[in-house]
Amino acid sequence: MADFSAPSDETPADFSSGLHAATLCADSRWPWGDASAPLDGRREALDRAVRRIDPARVWPFERRTAGAQGIPQTCLHWPPSRADRPAPGRTLTMPVLLLAGDRDPSTPPAWARDRAARTPKAELVLIEGAGHSTQSRSTGGSRAAERFLLRQADRGRAGARCGRTGSARGGGLARSAA
Repeated sequence: MADFSAPSDETPADFSSGLHAATLCADSRWPWGDASAPLDGRREALDRAVRRIDPARVWPFERRTAGAQGIPQTCLHWPPSRADRPAPGRTLTMPVLLLAGDRDPSTPPAWARDRAARTPKAELVLIEGAGHSTQSRSTGGSRAAERFLLRQADRGRAGARCGRTGSARGGGLARSAA
């Protein structure tokens, strides 16, 4: 575990397992619905969903393994909360930076490319040699985020001088080293 990530100024205390769980439980869709679903009925909904899984999709494991993993089990008992309101439209209309590691098994680059293609003002930066958490675990990711934010600030200042708001052109794919 000691070699899991590159050295960082962050201490283990900077990571909040509770905040991570709260975010996943609030932002994800579950067999029982969203974060506002009452606790009663969640177990039954999860069990029904597990029974519907095609065994070939989880081989060499059993179907029950899919429902017995950490995040579904954590969110199964997470206190109900107000569900986040959906975005006002189906498409983000503001400039969006998508960072993806080319070795990310959790959110593969193909997913990021698909999202970028469906987001009008998206800028996708694929970080070569990086896995998940590209902004905090690679200098390429943090540099890309900094450049993106500074460009947005510059556009905002330029728009204010001209009496209009800045806009961004999207659809680009950049590559950066980890």
